[in-house]
Amino acid sequence: MKVLIISPSEEMVQHLSQPLQERWARTNVVFELGTRGIEALERESPDIVILDTELPNAFALLKQIRAFSNVPLIALVDQDETKEKVRALEEGADHYVTKSPNGIELASKVNALLRRTLLDRP
Repeated sequence: MKVLIISPSEEMVQHLSQPLQERWARTNVVFELGTRGIEALERESPDIVILDTELPNAFALLKQIRAFSNVPLIALVDQDETKEKVRALEEGADHYVTKSPNGIELASKVNALLRRTLLDRP
């Protein structure tokens, strides 16, 4: 499985990578620190994307991704920001997790999205 994490924080990337690699030993985590997520998506063809909404242009980036890709996408949002959660879903995210997510919860949401999308592939 290949996961693309788009975040301004290398620490967050490491925090998110650990539970995924624990659950799926062969997980390849690719990260893009900052705004070049589109190029990374096109270059890497990941199975799933995790987009940190802390990026200044996160929602514009989300719209751009949805303009050409149906890749499963989880938005990483602030815990107490209901508006951010709703906006992420309305802009095209398939799901969201709050910052400092529980590793089991993150892995379960990734698994659920991949289970659905891998079954949909021809």
